[in-house]
Amino acid sequence: MKKIEAARLALAKKFPYLSAALWAVRVVESSRIPTMGVDAGWRLYVNPAFTESLQPKEVTGVLWHELEHLLRKHHRRAESLGADPMAWNLATDCAINDDAKEAGLVLPEGGCYPHLFGLEAHRAEEYYYQALQQQALQQQALTQANAQGSRQPNGQGNSQGDSQDNSQAMPQPNGQGGKKVWMTDTHAPAIERRAWELGHDHAESPALSEAEAEIVRGEVARAILEHAKTRGSVPAGMVRWAQEIVAPVIPWQRVMAHHLRNGVRLTVGRTRPTYERIHRRMGVMDARVRLPGSYSLKPRVAVVVDTSGSVSDRMLGHALGEIQGILRQVGAELVVVSTDAQAHAAQKVQRVDQIRLVGGGGTDMSVGIEAAMKLHPRPDVIVVLTDGLTPWPEQKPPVPVIAGILGEGSQDFPVPEFIRQVEIPIA
Repeated sequence: MKKIEAARLALAKKFPYLSAALWAVRVVESSRIPTMGVDAGWRLYVNPAFTESLQPKEVTGVLWHELEHLLRKHHRRAESLGADPMAWNLATDCAINDDAKEAGLVLPEGGCYPHLFGLEAHRAEEYYYQALQQQALQQQALTQANAQGSRQPNGQGNSQGDSQDNSQAMPQPNGQGGKKVWMTDTHAPAIERRAWELGHDHAESPALSEAEAEIVRGEVARAILEHAKTRGSVPAGMVRWAQEIVAPVIPWQRVMAHHLRNGVRLTVGRTRPTYERIHRRMGVMDARVRLPGSYSLKPRVAVVVDTSGSVSDRMLGHALGEIQGILRQVGAELVVVSTDAQAHAAQKVQRVDQIRLVGGGGTDMSVGIEAAMKLHPRPDVIVVLTDGLTPWPEQKPPVPVIAGILGEGSQDFPVPEFIRQVEIPIA
């Protein structure tokens, strides 16, 4: 596996913004997989014979290719589409390999690119998928028409026409000269686990949870945007992806400013005097006069995160994305309280990757709200991120509460009128 480790180091050096993803991937050697592939749990399965057949630069390109499948959530998107694995395989490779070419990476011969199918470059995977499906239907219709035209006058078709398979045959890229198209074995939905995939809780190579994967994606997306801002040289497709990932669903700054009267809106932009800092004009004033400096008053926000058994890893991933939005858009002093049937220890955080979510039992967000109210100092606002399958406080809390409902919520547990409700769609 020396080539894989060398490729990991090469990518970290050339693309430092991918570091969080590179070191999150767990490498699993397996002769059962034909080439390479990843699963939804961020395990990279590697066939040693395939790896040894490649040049070092090609191994580096394939590793980058696999990371892109993980970062772009191709497994989940395939499930959402109910996608045909082969068509989705081709579509995702077209989208990824365009960016690989722009990034100056080398891939094995026979890779899939949009122009080989007569398609426009730098489009989304879903666009390529629909286009390839349409090409397959047209190809199938043409084949059936040719088969019907070859029938004899007495109605007896030839053996080729009679045995024609009506299943869709995916279009082949032009210009491959009959060579087998190179693809990695990555794209089947999780429900169609391949023979080489390990169990989620495998002792030596456990899968990343969706919440952990979302943290990694967030770190990479922020690093990409920072790199693009200061140094440039990031493929356009990766920048677009990063902008979509970093942006939360809820515009927290606007929501808080609009709905809070005496809380966050009144503290944003305010300062408090302190003699621990020197006033910025002290250098041009009489040294005998000591003026206090100041520091910004940040809004204090407590986030109650539903960690009960009914909340999926995917929901927790979205919850972490919203917390990142609060940190970035509001610049808040933030405390996270994991809550199932009880409120767990509060965590003061400055970054999403500092959060440790605990729980897994029953559900009662009113307990988490009560715990948040007991924090010192008291928060200016409480945000509850939950699937909505929870009891709510019967009385209006003394500070504003915003409920971010992950998914569709529940009619059995309506959110009280005194709590501002916002919906967070789950992709």
